[in-house]
Amino acid sequence: MWRDEQAKELLAARDQYIDQASAALQPVIQTYPRILLLGSDLATRVVLQAENVTAGLLKEIGFDVVQPEGMDASADISWERVPQIETDIIVVLDWNDDRFMKADAPRREKWAQKPILNAMPIFQQGRVFFADYYLWANHIRGPLSERIILEALPELLLPTVAEELAADGPATVEQTAHPSA
Repeated sequence: MWRDEQAKELLAARDQYIDQASAALQPVIQTYPRILLLGSDLATRVVLQAENVTAGLLKEIGFDVVQPEGMDASADISWERVPQIETDIIVVLDWNDDRFMKADAPRREKWAQKPILNAMPIFQQGRVFFADYYLWANHIRGPLSERIILEALPELLLPTVAEELAADGPATVEQTAHPSA
């Protein structure tokens, strides 16, 4: 009996986190609805991630997770193919040798070392983001990892519309990310 109640509580909490993330991310979803998830070591390999935990959460929130036509949801693709995929945002789930590299700058530098990626307008406009593959791509599953991802998404993605939010009025990005604050 206790486990049934606990399971119901976890599911209810999950729904609440989905709703909160969806509400916080509406400005991003309305402006940039298409999102591409890639797994990569940022050196030699890049893999589509259209059907993992994060992709499912993004779909539930309201994003259109991009899966190029005729390609498997977890297909290896070439770096040269990435700029040809129509998307508004890219989230790269990286598994490089420095697994504990938290800072975004080294990841961006590795991306920018590939001229074809550095030249992408989406990268130049600041709409390529990086997250930890091990947490965000099915390796750690369950309500706690989903909660961490759902809480991180607004912080990760809201800067893409920060200027638009500032122009629309006094609400800050932090207030949009955490509406109960």
